[in-house]
Amino acid sequence: MDSPFLEKLRQKSGVDAADNGFIARDIVRFIAVDIILICAVRLADWLGLIHEVNQYVIIMLGSKVVLFAYLFWLVAARRQALPATGVTSPGRWWAWPLGAVIYAGCYPLLLFVNRANAYLMEALYGYFGWVYNPNPQEVLLYLFAGVLDTPVLLLLLFFTLMAGPFMEELAFRGVGLDAYQRTSGTVTAVVVTSLLFGLFHFDLILVLPLAFLGAVFAAVRLVSGSLWVAAAIHSLHNTVTLLILAYQLGFLDSVLEYLARFQPPQ
Repeated sequence: MDSPFLEKLRQKSGVDAADNGFIARDIVRFIAVDIILICAVRLADWLGLIHEVNQYVIIMLGSKVVLFAYLFWLVAARRQALPATGVTSPGRWWAWPLGAVIYAGCYPLLLFVNRANAYLMEALYGYFGWVYNPNPQEVLLYLFAGVLDTPVLLLLLFFTLMAGPFMEELAFRGVGLDAYQRTSGTVTAVVVTSLLFGLFHFDLILVLPLAFLGAVFAAVRLVSGSLWVAAAIHSLHNTVTLLILAYQLGFLDSVLEYLARFQPPQ
């Protein structure tokens, strides 16, 4: 029997758990809240109210808090929709290497999309006379460098490499993909959830590459039939990307040195 709290949530939702159209619209509302958070934080940075590093800490962790709250609402108020997301299935043994093959096969295309997007953004920024950073992800590495000697580093690594990939997969390739697939078809579901995935992240310059990456994760999810395979590939991608950028910018040794000497509080 459900607790009074969960029952109250379901009554407040006013819809049946199988109303996939409502869930699809709910995801758009969630993205809107996340974009409002990003704009508010960046406005505070522009006004000089917060430091640049704090800006990205707030955006990164704040976005994950918003995402967690959204997923909690879905689990509590529309729990019946979750089995169709693939989160209850670990996938057959062959699904895991197949997911890795799909990701590896699409990786050269991902590099191409990143390069094409860089040229497009450079041309766009040049047209308006703006200063363009050819690698916006470097900001993330400088953020990590700013917290190298603090426990905040472990928190950021946890959200970037573990909790973040799983929550994002559950939201976009789980609940979102299933809801849009039932209402609009598979192709539309992949396109829409991939674009929403790109918008969810805090740099609009990377929307197109992230949307393509979201489509790759969606392909892994659909072919494997398991959300866990997509989440594992997502985590692998974040880890590889972070290691490559850290190595290129000279942060890798510092990160590994801090992790090696870190002692958890007793």
